[in-house]
Amino acid sequence: TGLAYVSVFSMLVGFIFWYRGLAMGGIASVGQLQLLQPFFALALAGLVLVDNPPHHPEGDFLLTPTGIVKDEAGAESDEQDEKEEKDEQEEQAGTHLTFSGVSWLSPRLIRRAIAETPAYQGPDSVFKLAPLLREAMQHGEVRGLHHRGAWIDVGTPQRLAELDELLSHARA
Repeated sequence: TGLAYVSVFSMLVGFIFWYRGLAMGGIASVGQLQLLQPFFALALAGLVLVDNPPHHPEGDFLLTPTGIVKDEAGAESDEQDEKEEKDEQEEQAGTHLTFSGVSWLSPRLIRRAIAETPAYQGPDSVFKLAPLLREAMQHGEVRGLHHRGAWIDVGTPQRLAELDELLSHARA
């Protein structure tokens, strides 16, 4: 039954969505996603990062040129000189970007968190994702992709209304 499931759903149904995406986005752009499959297979998590919006200019994470995502939020220096030197190193080491809300998570990440944290082991347990991601970042287990296309943060009712207005004008 396992082989039948993989054959029908993974290969047949999966290809329907894959080819639909290719048709919508074009082979040249969407086909590039296949190159990312081994890249994300080695990581416990993958995040889609975007350019920083005006309301969040400092960004959430640092994306290195090798695709590793780092959490630089908690690192503070005691002296101004050390901070300036660290800022220069960060600029050379990568780009500060904002998390888009789109991610890929390995089941290993969740299983590891459950195994290491007794509070997560109950049947109705709920936990925040950010601490898991930040811990994985400390071990270099989170990869990132810089999406340079259109993205709009609708995290507040005001920004959602702005998007609605923008889409209303686009339809007219």
